[in-house]
Amino acid sequence: MLHEINTQIISRGYTLKIENSSCILNDARFRFLSRFKLTRRFFRAEITGLYKLRDESLIVVAKKGLFIKRKNSNRFERCLTIIRGSKPLNLCVSSSGTIFLGEYFQNIEKKSVNIYSSIDNGKTWNVAYTYTEGNINHIHGLFLDPYINRIWVATGDRDNECIIGYTEDEFKTFNEVFRGGQEYRTCQLFFYKDFIVFGTDTQYQQNVIKKFDRKTLEITELQKVQGSVIKGGQVGDVAFVSTTVEPSDVNTDKWAHLWVTKDGLHWEEKYKAKKDRLPATLFQFGTFEFPQYYGIDKLERLYFSGRALKGLDGKTTYIDL
Repeated sequence: MLHEINTQIISRGYTLKIENSSCILNDARFRFLSRFKLTRRFFRAEITGLYKLRDESLIVVAKKGLFIKRKNSNRFERCLTIIRGSKPLNLCVSSSGTIFLGEYFQNIEKKSVNIYSSIDNGKTWNVAYTYTEGNINHIHGLFLDPYINRIWVATGDRDNECIIGYTEDEFKTFNEVFRGGQEYRTCQLFFYKDFIVFGTDTQYQQNVIKKFDRKTLEITELQKVQGSVIKGGQVGDVAFVSTTVEPSDVNTDKWAHLWVTKDGLHWEEKYKAKKDRLPATLFQFGTFEFPQYYGIDKLERLYFSGRALKGLDGKTTYIDL
């Protein structure tokens, strides 16, 4: 889902409702599988991200590919095939308009991992940066820092593979800020004037929302949460995350929890939903999914949908903030 002033885009399977038009993704196989609950979840046949580009094109992240709709088209055409893994966890569009994505795949053999970029609104793609073999497992996300125009990167998964770092020159160089184990393993970064917030994503330890000071890099624990933090978003000073029902010896909670902050420091639980009965290893972990917001400075109503949650799977609801 995408929210913009006076515009709302909603997806159902591989079809997106944009104003008065229905636009489909040009992928017949996964479009068919996305029509049914069990096949959608088993094959991960779903749209997981929607982004607006500088030329007003729309680009979506879906199973095994990126698909783009040009301004006067009513169809999303494939612009990149994902070779390794199912899909990246997110895209990042820089202030120059360059699109970046990081590879996310199982990578048991610890092969090199690439960050790809497109400088022509998705027409062509090239390797922008490579983590050498044995360096990391995969990339959890790339995030534009609106205060100082850096692109931050989060990687995982195991000891010495978890990096939080940044580039100031679109990956001509890369600077590691933190590197280590599960204490730096994250999929979400949230930006404030004097500090940056992140939530841990681990099945091995208690998950925590933390912040680090921009100047001193001192890390402070803000809020313990019930599960891995994988999904989230931010509009202005309002940030929000979902915990994930990812069963482990540490993560025993059967509910996905929605946490919200209005200043980055004080977090409140606002909503929760229980994991449904389908096995998580085959039919996905329980979590909340959030839309992309554009042109909105103040968020008063937060929309979200459920994945693998009882009574909310594939459905959208909202809370007033």
